[in-house]
Amino acid sequence: ECISGDPVFEFATMSLFYTDEQMNIIKSGYVETNDLPSDYEKKFDLYVLRYIVNKSKISIKKLQFLEKESTRNRFNLAKKKLSRLIKDLS
Repeated sequence: ECISGDPVFEFATMSLFYTDEQMNIIKSGYVETNDLPSDYEKKFDLYVLRYIVNKSKISIKKLQFLEKESTRNRFNLAKKKLSRLIKDLS
């Protein structure tokens, strides 16, 4: 899944699968060879929100029929990030 190769979307998506510490390592590697887009901060939270809303419905359906630890862990991480995002936007 990608939006015209937008690196901000890629970082937002990865942030739901990796810890903040891991994301800092990934991002620092990226900036060694590329500049972050000037609108990175503006778009990052919006993309995270979009991804969570889009994928949560799928995760909830999966968990209703088959409880998988990996799906539950990803869903819980998404809920934490969503909670943090809502607080930041308030």
